[in-house]
Amino acid sequence: MKQIQKTVSNKISNMNFILAFFIVLIHSSCLGSLNTKTSFYSINYVIQKSILIIADTAVPLFFMMSMFLLFSGYEIKNYGSLIKKKTKSVLLPFLVWGIFGWIFYATLTNIPMLSNLVQAETVSFSPLEIMRSLLFAKYNSPIWFLRSLFVLILISPVIYLMVKKLNKILFGLLLLAITLFLAFFNINYSYAIFWLPVCIIAARFGYYKSKEYKEPSKILSVISLILLLVFVALIILFDIEEQSTIYYLYRMISPLLLWITMDLFSNINKRHLNEKLNFSFFSFCAHIYFVIIFKKIFIALLGKSNFGITLVFFATGVVSFTACFAISLLLKKFAPKFYSFICGGRLITKRNQ
Repeated sequence: MKQIQKTVSNKISNMNFILAFFIVLIHSSCLGSLNTKTSFYSINYVIQKSILIIADTAVPLFFMMSMFLLFSGYEIKNYGSLIKKKTKSVLLPFLVWGIFGWIFYATLTNIPMLSNLVQAETVSFSPLEIMRSLLFAKYNSPIWFLRSLFVLILISPVIYLMVKKLNKILFGLLLLAITLFLAFFNINYSYAIFWLPVCIIAARFGYYKSKEYKEPSKILSVISLILLLVFVALIILFDIEEQSTIYYLYRMISPLLLWITMDLFSNINKRHLNEKLNFSFFSFCAHIYFVIIFKKIFIALLGKSNFGITLVFFATGVVSFTACFAISLLLKKFAPKFYSFICGGRLITKRNQ
């Protein structure tokens, strides 16, 4: 089993925290609420859109880090035990949070006083519809990531053969072919195959480079930051749609750019994230319910002017993320076994665990 460098481990831990906040911001989006016919539309649109484009690096980077860690010690002979382990840490939370989401919406949509809070159709109690809603994460949309991650883990032997058996040229050509194929075909982003290019790259780096990771130079980090900002500017300037080929390529390239950019803060990567801040998985699964509630509250408080809507965007993201942090602390303290269960065994009690 390969040992991952401590700097890389710390960086991944720190990135988890940042990316979890990005995910909350994505679901706090208020772009659709901006009024195009009133003043200050453009500036508010650019502010929100810029942040959301950068935040869109979160999902592919989560996939990259997951596959990097998976392949840093990958041994095909341990495939059976790997699936058993990941069933507990990935598949079980997917089902648990899916069931909670169904209960949440079934409760609210069947209570007249609360149904306006979620503005969703009445939840069906049909067994077939319940199973379908769980499979497609209908009532907790962010957790589709867990389903897709588990699918990628299931097909990890295929990825392993690509990483292990192909030389650099053949690997590069196959990666290019897969990327171009997916870029020109409109595949739903919630499907595992959509994210295959970034996962394959991360798997190769994890398998061969996890012990030999070298921190990029500051110049490379600055160049990566500039490229990331150029991408953001071009996407806004040319109004590039998320379903387009160009945006797909951005999704595949941007996580690497952000990863390298973060080495500008190399001093942070040398320190382990405070254990109290290790709540990214809980936030990932739970934040959507807080976003639904707080967005309604802040719209009522801050109004529907374009500036007000932008403030709602920021307030919803920050307060929802903070609420997840507070609830995670309470659960860790008063119900640690329950917290560990809903988070797939993720309960850090000591710094070195």
